[in-house]
Amino acid sequence: MTFQPVVMCSQRSIIRASFTGSQLRSTVHRLYRQQIFLDNCGDQIHAIRLQGFIFFGTLNQLEVHIRSVFIDTPETKFVVVDFGLIHGIDYSALESFQRIRRVINQRKAHLVFCGLGMLYRDVIKSGVFDGVEDDDAVEPYVDVHNFNTLNEALEWCENVLLEAYYKKSNRSIMLEGKSVAIPTNYHSNVTDTHFVTPRAQQACAAASLVISKHPHPKQQSHNTVARPVSILLQAFSEGSPFEPLLAELCGSNFELIEVAAGETLYTLGDDATELYVIEEGELVLMIPEKHGAGQVVETMLPGTMVGEIEMFTDRPRMCLLKATQDALLWRLSRDAFERLCKDNPALMLTFVTKIALAYDAVRYFNTLKHWTQVG
Repeated sequence: MTFQPVVMCSQRSIIRASFTGSQLRSTVHRLYRQQIFLDNCGDQIHAIRLQGFIFFGTLNQLEVHIRSVFIDTPETKFVVVDFGLIHGIDYSALESFQRIRRVINQRKAHLVFCGLGMLYRDVIKSGVFDGVEDDDAVEPYVDVHNFNTLNEALEWCENVLLEAYYKKSNRSIMLEGKSVAIPTNYHSNVTDTHFVTPRAQQACAAASLVISKHPHPKQQSHNTVARPVSILLQAFSEGSPFEPLLAELCGSNFELIEVAAGETLYTLGDDATELYVIEEGELVLMIPEKHGAGQVVETMLPGTMVGEIEMFTDRPRMCLLKATQDALLWRLSRDAFERLCKDNPALMLTFVTKIALAYDAVRYFNTLKHWTQVG
């Protein structure tokens, strides 16, 4: 009878769900070309959500699953393990963490922890976060990483993959000579020399596909008309036919504003009096919580438009919008929008239906898909 609870627990699956990076994305809103690239090499990310209580018997399930991942998808570069639903770890499981790390390290892949919270103090005792000595490496090879949430872990993995895209394209998408490609919160120091050939080939092929089928739009002259146009063209990608329309719209109606890091632009329930297009910096949409910082719904980078749905529909704000970095934004007020609708109804109908709503459809689909999978 003594071992019956142990046997019963070991028979319960510790793995709640398993996703590739193509099936589950971070909530960072990527530009069109970035989305296409990640669609083509997202399988290099594999995320595993755990549940229940961890001891040596249940953690063995994770090791077996990870081995099967490398058999089924040998190009896997990142194994993300989410502990958000784990409520305890027995000391008997600590040695197993090192075995899992060795399995991943043998394939020159990365073990990415997230959602550990207070469990970090238990996991660190296993030595799984200790450095790896590699006499042949120019730089230390860091193969184990830790993030607060699954969303942050996925964002970091995506950023590493996107760096391969920009190396291949030999340029970043530029606005006023500044890169808007990747959020700064989770840049990586990962180098391609640590990865086996199939992964590098897949990333290179995906980058070549994006570059050939979706070339960057021509750079616009640096004036107040062209700058918002350049930003929106990146957001919509295939929007070059709308360029004259956007130039006319942006000419004198968008206002350039500076926002400091930590500044709140609007909060839940506010009147929707403007929309924003991000030129520089990073914003987050959050659901405020009484105790804590709140739940991040979406992270927005340069090239993103935000606040338009509530303004178009004249409804109060559904989230809090906050700058996480100093930012440059182009603001279109509701007064200016209504004036444009009155003076140029056909032009504004095209802007709303063919551009803004088409953009929102992709954006909200990606965000909803993430939270549906994670929930």
